[in-house]
Amino acid sequence: MPILSISNTEVHIEKMLNPTFLQLSEKDDLTATKPIYLKGMIYPVDQWICIQAEIHATLQLPCATCNEPVSIDISLPKWTHQEERDSINHTCWDLSQPLREAILVEVPFLAYCGNRTCHNRKEIEKFLHKTSQQNGHQPFANLQISRTT
Repeated sequence: MPILSISNTEVHIEKMLNPTFLQLSEKDDLTATKPIYLKGMIYPVDQWICIQAEIHATLQLPCATCNEPVSIDISLPKWTHQEERDSINHTCWDLSQPLREAILVEVPFLAYCGNRTCHNRKEIEKFLHKTSQQNGHQPFANLQISRTT
């Protein structure tokens, strides 16, 4: 869990974080097996405590076509977050929730084992249902419109 100590001065940080704080499981089809890199600084501004950092994470999710694992590099070079000093207990700042949100919002909706397509697409294509645009489902093909004047 990324809990950082804070003070009344600027503090530089560089940490490799255990990815368990992301609370990911294989049933979610998204996993993190490598540590998450966090480098930046924490500093006070009036009644606020701020962090500016760069974050690098590697996550795995299944290919959208063949379900093979795909590694996705998440890079946030200028991540910032702030909280009111009163909302932070003592001198420890738990950043697990803001870090989790920042990383997960960057995960792509679909990923492919190739750069833009699946490497196994040709093998899987024979199992896919082919529809042409004209022979496909036409829900309004038999719709009768009656006009009254």
